[in-house]
Amino acid sequence: MSTKIMATLGPTLCEVKHIVKLASENVDMYRVHMGLRQRDFCSYFMNVRLAQEKIGKKLEVILDLPSSRMRVGDMKEIKYQIGDKVRIEDRISSYDNKCIPLPHLSQFIPSLNKGERITFRDGQVVFEIKNINSGYILCECIQAETTIKKMSASLFPDSRIVYDSLEDEDIFYLKIMCKLGLIPEWIAVSFVEQDYQIEEVRNICSEVWGNNNIKLMAKIESKNGIKNLDNIMKWVEGIM
Repeated sequence: MSTKIMATLGPTLCEVKHIVKLASENVDMYRVHMGLRQRDFCSYFMNVRLAQEKIGKKLEVILDLPSSRMRVGDMKEIKYQIGDKVRIEDRISSYDNKCIPLPHLSQFIPSLNKGERITFRDGQVVFEIKNINSGYILCECIQAETTIKKMSASLFPDSRIVYDSLEDEDIFYLKIMCKLGLIPEWIAVSFVEQDYQIEEVRNICSEVWGNNNIKLMAKIESKNGIKNLDNIMKWVEGIM
């Protein structure tokens, strides 16, 4: 067994000199968070390889696929208060303090029920569903530890929502990386609940990179994922 220290690449950790410095302190795995689409994933990845050449030490890259989990559209950054009533609506933008835009919500509404929760910012902001309509849900804030802003990730921890493991935009970026000669050591698959989700990602890896030794990491983030953990473990090289 070996222990690895992992760092997430982002605006404050993306230049070759930064990676070289961390590598000298035994950080040997670098995570590319592909859920934040405004970031330059390919440059981050390329800089890890340039740092690797510079220090002559193997550095591993893990691409973290976000799944089709919904992220907040364009809105002002807002700090809600407990008891506030809001509409969470299928739209790409909003400048109304009473509305949180959540693109693609409509396709998941049939899986929702009154009384279930929707969380943002890794569970720091929580709403309870009070009413459900065709294109929006009416909710009440029951926890408010921070703000909600554009690109905040959402989660429905009580609902039977199954997310797609890959989106077309993910595949687009993977193909660009391949053209640049970039092959990750790991790919993390978010919200894994069934083995077919792993098979889908493995097939795409083969389609993009051909024969490869890319390892898959299943991220278990739901009750169904925990329920099916024993079977999922048979299909992946790692569990998160």
